[in-house]
Amino acid sequence: FLLDDDATATIACTQPRRIATKTLAERVSRERAKPLGQEVGYAVSREQAVTRGETRCTFLTVGLLLQSLIFERRKPRPAAAADGQAGGQGDERALGLNLPYSHIVVDEAHERSCDMDLLLLLLRRIMHEQADREAAEAEAEEAALAAATTVAAIGGPAAMHADGSAGAPADAASEGA
Repeated sequence: FLLDDDATATIACTQPRRIATKTLAERVSRERAKPLGQEVGYAVSREQAVTRGETRCTFLTVGLLLQSLIFERRKPRPAAAADGQAGGQGDERALGLNLPYSHIVVDEAHERSCDMDLLLLLLRRIMHEQADREAAEAEAEEAALAAATTVAAIGGPAAMHADGSAGAPADAASEGA
């Protein structure tokens, strides 16, 4: 089970109906011998039993997760998160969005509905965007390493500037003055 394998995991598990969402959250909470709303909780339309910072597994309706994803995709990302730096609670864990989930489990996906189809399409797009972003970051790291290796191999200067010009290391420049 994901909660036992990773102490930092935060899981969203979708259910197509509100009653199933609440009932399943109550059952899992009871099986884990924890009060509902602490480690395991639920969120349906205007009702929720979750504790911010403590609930690690949230059962929610498909429509509620879909709304969250659409809303988060419309929000501008902070500059630090866009640069790939840490921007809050692990943007990488949250599928590139500012969501509090590291894992999303889509249960009952065979029960087709417009909301379910939209959710699956949106999750697929997010996964492709994340893979593209990771590939671009890997290519940039590879290029930087190749440039540094080439400069070291030809015995070039220890410092390369962003404009392509070369310069002496800061220590050597200050010693000559």
